[in-house]
Amino acid sequence: MKIISLSLPKNYPVTDNGFKTLKKYYGDMLNVSELTGKTVLDVGCGTSPFVKELRGNGINAVSLDVQKVNSPNTGSHIQGFANQMPFKDKVFDCIYSTFSIFTYLFTGNSKIQNNALEEIYRVLKPGGKARLYPVVPQDIKELIKKTKLPMKINKINSVHDQGEHFTVEILKTK
Repeated sequence: MKIISLSLPKNYPVTDNGFKTLKKYYGDMLNVSELTGKTVLDVGCGTSPFVKELRGNGINAVSLDVQKVNSPNTGSHIQGFANQMPFKDKVFDCIYSTFSIFTYLFTGNSKIQNNALEEIYRVLKPGGKARLYPVVPQDIKELIKKTKLPMKINKINSVHDQGEHFTVEILKTK
């Protein structure tokens, strides 16, 4: 697997990962009406603005980050790591991770890589979707093949923002 180095685009507003900002990275993979009635996890949420907005729209959303979130009204925030998620099996319908999950999936450490993808698989319900940005689709395909998890790439969006990056939607098939 080719290990790549990714950096934040110059104009990426680190303090605002809200719905409007994330829409440009996820496009049609981010739709409030599709998420209504679903349980959503935001991995690497920072201060949880995305989760706050989802919860404000009546969506059951949970945030996971290595740092404790101290801001008020964050909703449900859990402190933890993507390669050791503190959740029961088959809890989430959808997982989003923006500028975070690649730090686990492309570390060069195969145990961390495998654990992160295995954890995504474990906490997703059957038919659940993981939407990840930025990633290299071929690297995700190779990692899925290597771990032999019943998952597949369902959709790929190309995002042109300081170069070409990709958003990938992975579908849990079993």
